Amino acid sequence: MSKDKTTSPSALRDIHASLNPDIIARFKTAVECRRWPDGRALTDSQLETCLQAIIAWDAEHLPKEQRIGYMPTKDACPSERSESPNTPEPINTDRLS
Repeated sequence: MSKDKTTSPSALRDIHASLNPDIIARFKTAVECRRWPDGRALTDSQLETCLQAIIAWDAEHLPKEQRIGYMPTKDACPSERSESPNTPEPINTDRLS
C-alpha cells in the first residue's frame, strides 16, 4: 500500500515564499509544453503543483485581469455590446418575395 505524498502547510508556505517571476515563467512554460526545460515530461503531480503555484503567485502579485482563468464581465466584452461595429445588419426579407 503506498502512502499519499502530501506537503505540510509550513513547507508550502516556504515554497510559496521562494517563488519569483522567473520561476513562475518557467512553470508556465512547463505547463504549456508539458515538459521541463531539459525535455523531461511533467508528471500529473508536477503539473498540478505547478498550476497551484502559478495560481497562488498570480493571486498575490498580479491584478485580477492578468491572472490565469480571468474572465471579463459581460459588460467588458465589446462583442456583446449592442453598438458593436461588427454587428451585422438584419436581412430585409420583404425584398426577397
